[in-house]
Amino acid sequence: MKLPRTIPHDPDLKLSPQALFVNSAAAMSNRTSQLQTLVNNSLNLQSTSLSRGMPFFMSLAKGEPDTLSELFQLQQAIAGRFMEQNEQWMQGANQIANEASQLKKANTLSKYMEQQCDLVGQWISLMTIQSTNLASQLENIQVDLAYWISQKTEAQASLAAKADQIDNTEIPTLTERADQD
Repeated sequence: MKLPRTIPHDPDLKLSPQALFVNSAAAMSNRTSQLQTLVNNSLNLQSTSLSRGMPFFMSLAKGEPDTLSELFQLQQAIAGRFMEQNEQWMQGANQIANEASQLKKANTLSKYMEQQCDLVGQWISLMTIQSTNLASQLENIQVDLAYWISQKTEAQASLAAKADQIDNTEIPTLTERADQD
């Protein structure tokens, strides 16, 4: 059994149940704080991406066909990722359910507990894998969208700069052209 980091690893050290509880509570508090920090960082990243992408979202309102097509392709890819994960979840859940249905009747309490704990362990493992994959997918979606939006906004800024250069170029009037000839 792996002990929380707050308990020094000393096999000869005997801690009271109260000390173990306090150390476990401290470890949980640290983990909760870490989770809160990660969630806040994620929300800040989303907020920053959204504010930087406002010109891009304005172009969506104009209905630029390339942008809308690319957005649709991104949505399809994201949906595909989630459908694939859902399929993996269903396969894992069905496998555990099949194993549960095939368990032999336990003739001792210890055998029964072993079987039940094995099933619980499999569910925990499946939940761990699925939740980790989901978090990873959400992070990848954020990065992919932020990159795509940055590419679109840079392209729009470049087009806007070229348009400004054209607008600022003096176009000779008809009389000026006649004088040049």
